[in-house]
Amino acid sequence: MERENATNSAVSLDQIKPGMDVLDASGDVIGTVARVDQPTGAMTGASTGSPLATSATTPQGGDGFLEVQTSGIFGSGAVNAKSLWIPLELVRHINPDENRLTVDLTKIDAETKYDKHPVMPGYGL
Repeated sequence: MERENATNSAVSLDQIKPGMDVLDASGDVIGTVARVDQPTGAMTGASTGSPLATSATTPQGGDGFLEVQTSGIFGSGAVNAKSLWIPLELVRHINPDENRLTVDLTKIDAETKYDKHPVMPGYGL
């Protein structure tokens, strides 16, 4: 599935895979992709074998999101590790050769605005 991102260039969401590094607009690592959640009815990777999924947890009318696992103080899965839910519309660039993607926001914004699940009050604020 292709879509235009915040910079109006096409990105292929089918290239996003779990384990990819997620970088902010400055190139700092935010975390790694745990999963891609697209709205119900969106094209999924079921026919292509990619890990895209639809979920009843995606907000109605939303464009879906990346669940990004951050590193804790002592690495992934350690103290203070958490999940972030970043809207797919903020994906700016996907580089499958280097197993990473860039989102159009700062690491601080990612950690403060998108630290709640999209169906929870306060998401994106």
